[in-house]
Amino acid sequence: MAAGVTTTRRSIKTADHLNPSAVARAPSMPVRSGLIAMLLFGSGFCALLYETTWLREFRLVFGASTAASAAVIGVFWDVGQMGPEVELCLWDFGVRLETIGYMVFRRILKLDMVDDLIGGVTLVFWSRAKTWVERIRIQTDTPKYFEWCEWLVERITERRAKLGHEPAHVRHAAWRE
Repeated sequence: MAAGVTTTRRSIKTADHLNPSAVARAPSMPVRSGLIAMLLFGSGFCALLYETTWLREFRLVFGASTAASAAVIGVFWDVGQMGPEVELCLWDFGVRLETIGYMVFRRILKLDMVDDLIGGVTLVFWSRAKTWVERIRIQTDTPKYFEWCEWLVERITERRAKLGHEPAHVRHAAWRE
């Protein structure tokens, strides 16, 4: 063993105060995995907020309806003629919706909150991506591909059929700070 390095009962090398060049072992794996998971979740959540903000700003130009959003997205997402960049965007956004769908299923997020915030975007996304997802499921023999995204779309559709859907700017027109 190197001078200035001692071994504790758990066989983790620690730096001796007499040898400042000795380096301690990295934190344990569960702590590191948890930190990485939190950072990835935080990153995905920030990206989702950015995308939601982008779409809302786009709606100022093209109108504030789901049909207008579908038209805007449809200009960029010709699923039949898309290239690898568009497929990457579909996959990237779909993975975020996949995570949100699972979080709703586990009751970490409430369905009404998700519907109010990104319900329209989710429905428009699925209307454009469904054919692509079905093709990938067949090509890869993976029926679970984007399963939680599809589940989320079905729950939002059921909720809106049961309760109706009124846009936030109409439903909360009387709201004051």
